[in-house]
Amino acid sequence: MTAETVAVPRIRVRKVAELTAILLLAAAILYLGFLIRFSPALTWDWNPASLFISEEEPVLSNLDGHYYLKVAQEVREGKWENYETLTAWPDRIPRSSIPPLAGVLAEKISTVTGMSLNEVGIFLPCLLSLFVAVPIYFFAARWGGWQAGLAAVMFYVTSPVAATRNSYGFFDTDCLNTFFPLASAALALLFGTRDGKERYLYLAGAFLVAGLYFWWWDQVVSPPAVLGLFPVVYAIVFLYRVEWKEATLFAAVLSVFLICILLYTGVGVLGEVWKGITGSLHYISKGTGLYRNVGLTIGEQSPLALGKFFDTFSTCPAVGAFGFFSLAVLFVRRYKEALILAAMLAVGVMAFLYARRFAIFIVPLLCIALGYGAALFYKTIHIRLKWRLWRLLSWGAVATAVVAVCAANTVEVIAKQQMIKPIFSAGIVTGMKHLQEVTEKDAVIWSWWDEGHLIKYYARRETINDGMVHDGERNFNTAFPLIQSNDRIAANFMRFYSVHGKAGFRKIRTEAEKYGLDGIDVLKKMLAAGPENYRNVIAGISEQQLLRWRDYLFPESKRPIYLFVDQFMFLRLGHMHDFGTWDVRTGKSKATLPLFGMPMYGDAFVAIGRGFYPGRKDFAIVPESGMFLAKNWLEAPVAVKSMYVTNYLGTKKLKRELPYKGPVSPKVKGGLKDDPTITGTGDYVLDINIPKGYVSLKDEQNSESLVNRFFIRDDAYNRKYFTPIEIAMEYQIWRVNPDPPWEKGMQEREK
Repeated sequence: MTAETVAVPRIRVRKVAELTAILLLAAAILYLGFLIRFSPALTWDWNPASLFISEEEPVLSNLDGHYYLKVAQEVREGKWENYETLTAWPDRIPRSSIPPLAGVLAEKISTVTGMSLNEVGIFLPCLLSLFVAVPIYFFAARWGGWQAGLAAVMFYVTSPVAATRNSYGFFDTDCLNTFFPLASAALALLFGTRDGKERYLYLAGAFLVAGLYFWWWDQVVSPPAVLGLFPVVYAIVFLYRVEWKEATLFAAVLSVFLICILLYTGVGVLGEVWKGITGSLHYISKGTGLYRNVGLTIGEQSPLALGKFFDTFSTCPAVGAFGFFSLAVLFVRRYKEALILAAMLAVGVMAFLYARRFAIFIVPLLCIALGYGAALFYKTIHIRLKWRLWRLLSWGAVATAVVAVCAANTVEVIAKQQMIKPIFSAGIVTGMKHLQEVTEKDAVIWSWWDEGHLIKYYARRETINDGMVHDGERNFNTAFPLIQSNDRIAANFMRFYSVHGKAGFRKIRTEAEKYGLDGIDVLKKMLAAGPENYRNVIAGISEQQLLRWRDYLFPESKRPIYLFVDQFMFLRLGHMHDFGTWDVRTGKSKATLPLFGMPMYGDAFVAIGRGFYPGRKDFAIVPESGMFLAKNWLEAPVAVKSMYVTNYLGTKKLKRELPYKGPVSPKVKGGLKDDPTITGTGDYVLDINIPKGYVSLKDEQNSESLVNRFFIRDDAYNRKYFTPIEIAMEYQIWRVNPDPPWEKGMQEREK
């Protein structure tokens, strides 16, 4: 046996041992990532009453996940339609005849494992969000070696911003939205750089991944088109180099393939992609059209400061800075291959310009860059060290630094996970489930858009609005009755809109403009007067025209209407006010004073419950003078125009000894935001609800709104138009009783 034949098995054994070590380390890192994301399941046990309906039905922590659970519900029951069901009533929103992949996947897993859909929804994001580790390892290892690949994966699974976005119960498309473009880029890169016929298998794989991306991110076609197909186009144009004959054949086959795709989808899909791109840019850039841009009221649609990103990316802000530096070095040194990630980088940068939700796309790129940067740093030191021991120590120092950073990240993430709670507690979800018991099957449920997906899923009732269809106009129509101080207007509008939908209000507005009138003014006056007092409501309009408006505004409704109010709506009242007071003529909403609300804890709760109003570190109340101070919000006390206290006996308006001197200008800590929806002067009303444990300071217009009165006070509603069905601590169910149509009303009066 020669020395060469002995060396070959040794080399093979070494490679097998190295591969085994890599696989074991990768498995350990991925297991750590799963435990980090699943850790809320361990920390939520301390308060199960507010987080779980029952042991069998955990509550998802986000809103959009319920849409995909509803999809799974429909797929399981064979009820999938080519239009959205139970949403945007009475309008019908078209949708694909193919259900979204997320919902299909959830249904199949539930069927195979026997888990409930809710259990699948809380477990699945923890698992799927780790798939991106494969392309992360591929790129980092390709450019920096296997050590760089493992380091990059470790940085990703322990990064706070990546883990908290895809943790327990956060079920939506984000858990795979970074995997598909990175996987497409990896396969496209292999296609462009490999020789031989197998390269076309990589291209087919890239197209397959891009196709799955379209199926996964089902709401819009533009992001999958840009992120999923850009790497393929780049590889074909800049990396693919073959002989002329092979290139000609490839171009012919590719052309036939693309023509077949267009014939299947229709040429209009190109217009949809362009429309989606421009529409998305308008949405995230906060551009205002005829109605208020929804993106202005959603936290994840606001720009992310670079310093804030560094804080959330890692416990050590310098790690994020080093990541950007390494990313720049990577694009300079490996520009030909690295540019295949340019589309993903461009979308990630938009997090700092437009919407922070795009930060999920920059995170895996930074982790790849960190792995590459760590490897490059070690190699730079390694070639300058002659002694083997020093080289070994330098490798150990770099590895220790990586592990230390990731360990610190892990501790921080687990600590943050303990603070995560569902947006809607189990108490509110219980109320939504009760809707199925106390309302008719054909009932329409009126609530805010945040509640929409959950009501569809738990109550299986028609809704007015949800997180998928919540454009500015629909939000205006949804919020309009919720901010009214006149319950008659609110009830009559709910019936009017549930019959005519968006087109109904557009028609009234258009006809009013023909007479030089404001459509909102006409609507409010007619709805407040009722069908029997329409004649003299608006001067200068013929009785015949008023009669037509009356018949249109007070239609016959074949479906019962119910109102669902909850604690979350009470806290989001400011957003409802912004949308519901929007004036399409001026492009503005009515400005409001800063709104404050806070729970009462400990001594303050007990003292107020006994009739005392002591000063304490959080707030102080002087009912005799009508002064209120919240030390966390205000630099100085403010006088309140009115003060209401609700206890277990009802609501009482407190008397005051000193006269109210007029509008106040609150001195808010940190100063007032430069926001056209906020005014610095107005009248405050203070509400204290002892059973609910809330102190609420709102200006007069918001204080008298339907949502505020119904939720924070007792007996502050018109019994003729609203009937309480179920009043709980966290939610309320009301039956809406609008004025009967003219003919029906006449018959009732004759009886």
